[in-house]
Amino acid sequence: MGIAATCAYAVGVMDETLRVTAEYMNQRKQFGVTIASFQALRHRMADMKMQLELARSMSYYASLKLGASADERRQALSRAKVQLGQSMRFVGQQAVQLHGGIGVTDEYIVSHYFKTLTQLEMSWATRCTTWARCLRACGRRRGCLRRLATVRTRPDLPGCAPVTTPAILHPRRDRGG
Repeated sequence: MGIAATCAYAVGVMDETLRVTAEYMNQRKQFGVTIASFQALRHRMADMKMQLELARSMSYYASLKLGASADERRQALSRAKVQLGQSMRFVGQQAVQLHGGIGVTDEYIVSHYFKTLTQLEMSWATRCTTWARCLRACGRRRGCLRRLATVRTRPDLPGCAPVTTPAILHPRRDRGG
């Protein structure tokens, strides 16, 4: 139940982040017009809204599966953690980008929302670990374990470097020691 509650909390933080960002874009002027009128920035806001709604749906899904069997519940919570992790990172980073320099100052609320979203994402296992857990559960039923090796070593996901890299096993080898 703790993960489902954390998912709901994260959706609330993302929703508020999106609201504050939209409000800022409607007030901030550049070149004599509000920055909300720029098409590229509106596309970013649309992408943020899409990620928020994906996260909201997965939060509902995780909450609905709390009464299911242990395996089904674990699978639903892992899926929610993966989607919410991606959404929290995206929404937080885009909000900071759209606010510019003020988005990282402690005096402005968006920086606190960004820190909260980052902390929530990091408090769970890495996306790679969660994907591996999802695939293991999936593999019991559908034989998709062969994809696990691909996911475990995806360089585009943080924390997914192969465990057997020399830098991790022998940290002094690269420094000549």
